[in-house]
Amino acid sequence: MCGIAGSIGKNVKVSKFNIKQLNDTLNHRGPDFQNYLLNRDYFFYHSRLSIIDLRNISNQPMYSSDKRLLIVFNGEIYNYIELRKKIKNYKFKTKSDTEVILAAYKNWGKSFINKLSGAFSFLIYDFKKKETFFARDRFGQKPFFYSRVNNHFNFASEVKGLLALGVVAKENKKAWHNYLVKGIIDENENTLFSGVKQL
Repeated sequence: MCGIAGSIGKNVKVSKFNIKQLNDTLNHRGPDFQNYLLNRDYFFYHSRLSIIDLRNISNQPMYSSDKRLLIVFNGEIYNYIELRKKIKNYKFKTKSDTEVILAAYKNWGKSFINKLSGAFSFLIYDFKKKETFFARDRFGQKPFFYSRVNNHFNFASEVKGLLALGVVAKENKKAWHNYLVKGIIDENENTLFSGVKQL
């Protein structure tokens, strides 16, 4: 389990206070290492629980070997060794499943998601295309919450991570009604908070 968060858009503003809030909020998901990358167009944050390839070179956010792609990833890819063996023309620097995701994306494109077996949520950013690709495992074991505010796309492993980024969450009364009266939750992209969606 790790923690991921970020914001994409023009003139992204993330303060030291926001980053401290993220550290405090997501530390329980990844106590081994916290790191971030901040630019005027994006902010990517990762809180790591080290399981595969414990070396610092496997910390995130992680770049692809050609620096074109960047990933923040939460979870574990069970078949990453098998996938790694099938990927040609990629120079691996780590033994991590994280880098295998980047290499698979570069090798097979978005359809690589059908080859993954595991519990995961991640976001890949393509610097050349200025495009994002994000995904969550089929059973939804690893959460991915997002919110659009002022033309910014914000995301996090937990709603509390979005709050740390400054997203204001108000109750979604219909969702609360469905949960308390009918026992229905997680049936669609809506959450208990208005303006906060789940993948």
